[in-house]
Amino acid sequence: MKHYKFLEQVFSRINNIDDTIRLLECSTMDLDSKIERINTLQEIRYEIITDDMIDEMINFSLNNKKKLNDWELANLNHMHRAYQHNKNVPVNLIKDLFKAKVNCGQQWELFRNKNSSLKDVMGNLSEVVKLVSDMSSIRSTSLKMNNKYDAVLSMYDADLSEKKIDEVFTDIGAFLRQFVHEAIEKQNHSRVYYAKSVDEDKQKAFGNYCLSLFGIQNDVIFTKASCNNYVVKEKYEFIVRYDELNYKCGIENLLKNIGYFLYELNLPKQWANQLVGRYSGSIMYEAQGMLMSCHLMHDKGFINYIAPSVKKFLSLRGKVSSCENIYSYFTRIQPSTLFDESDEVTFLAHVMLRYTLEKEMINDDLQVKDLPDAWFQGIKYYFNLTSNDDFDQLMQDGYWINGLFGYIPCMAISAIVAAQIFDTIKKCDTEILEEVSKGNFKNLFIWLSKNLHSYGAKYNSMALLQKVTKQSLNVDFYKNYLINKYLNI
Repeated sequence: MKHYKFLEQVFSRINNIDDTIRLLECSTMDLDSKIERINTLQEIRYEIITDDMIDEMINFSLNNKKKLNDWELANLNHMHRAYQHNKNVPVNLIKDLFKAKVNCGQQWELFRNKNSSLKDVMGNLSEVVKLVSDMSSIRSTSLKMNNKYDAVLSMYDADLSEKKIDEVFTDIGAFLRQFVHEAIEKQNHSRVYYAKSVDEDKQKAFGNYCLSLFGIQNDVIFTKASCNNYVVKEKYEFIVRYDELNYKCGIENLLKNIGYFLYELNLPKQWANQLVGRYSGSIMYEAQGMLMSCHLMHDKGFINYIAPSVKKFLSLRGKVSSCENIYSYFTRIQPSTLFDESDEVTFLAHVMLRYTLEKEMINDDLQVKDLPDAWFQGIKYYFNLTSNDDFDQLMQDGYWINGLFGYIPCMAISAIVAAQIFDTIKKCDTEILEEVSKGNFKNLFIWLSKNLHSYGAKYNSMALLQKVTKQSLNVDFYKNYLINKYLNI
């Protein structure tokens, strides 16, 4: 159908513009030039996607959808959604928001280097919040959503809503507080031996070994000067942060990024320039990272296999290097005020705290100037910890600085999804994890590619979960996963 094929050509151009914008965002050009060039592309993109002809083509194609195959129809639905999300948002608001995020990020970097004050950053953050809120107000009205925050969430995953997250948090929240207490109490009866310090170069060498273990060879990867900034196939780039006093952080971060990379690598190549060729949403994307950094990394068969290499590359000796100790170290619950260093159990408390605060900010129930007090009260409530270090607390990462409101809450749903998928893998083919314990990851990767990655965005996250696991989202999978891992041992 020529109308639909025309839309494919248009959205292929939009995809190229999006790729160019991403490259410019990562460039080292001066900020004014970066803002000018990206906003020019934003304007071109906006003019294309909101053109009346695009609306007419989409509606004509929808009215004749019986002529399309399943992939084309899914792609058309994504086009329609993209048009609806953009059509009533003024292009100047899009440009102003980008500029505000860049300026806020600049102030944040100055603050991190002790060349700016928290007050300066908060002033810039207020502008980012205001513009995100304004944009969400327009979208929520246009799309007839329940509230502004739903419009924020929908930008990351079509299946995300405040109602769904509230239901999950009500269920998990009641369970988590008691569970964490019992799990920590149980772990207190066993000792973990910690490596005093592991040189960063040794961790980088082990990281390169892990990449080769997963089939990511030197011909598709190179490292930049810092040796921990990885670029795979000149497209997928990630940074691994190594901690000499806590070497598992680097391994977790690396495995999580390997999960992301494998997902992107195995997306349907014939749809590479179309919306349906992307991943199904942030929920499923984050779940791929968790499958590797939580479930695989903490699998005893996997640990038994890599333990000799951990010992060799990191120069571990004595009780620190035993398989039993490495497993206990990897799975130790240690509440932290730092989100990036949190364990898989207490990270949910971080998500709940940020969800509560950002929802209030977007819905105009919390002013940015009052955020520090609300933050420290939340840290005290969820972790029973206190800290006066702004950098280690409120300004610890760039999610809000970069306007990524609504992204972190999806991680809670992703944790459930990952547990549900891993349970399915164990039940449908017992040989997969048996092979992993021998260092053979081929069957695991084939299963993920066949049953999940290769579908791209043909299905939304929850529909894909249903297809893969034969069940809808079920919090009990996550609860049982935690109970069996931390209490029934």
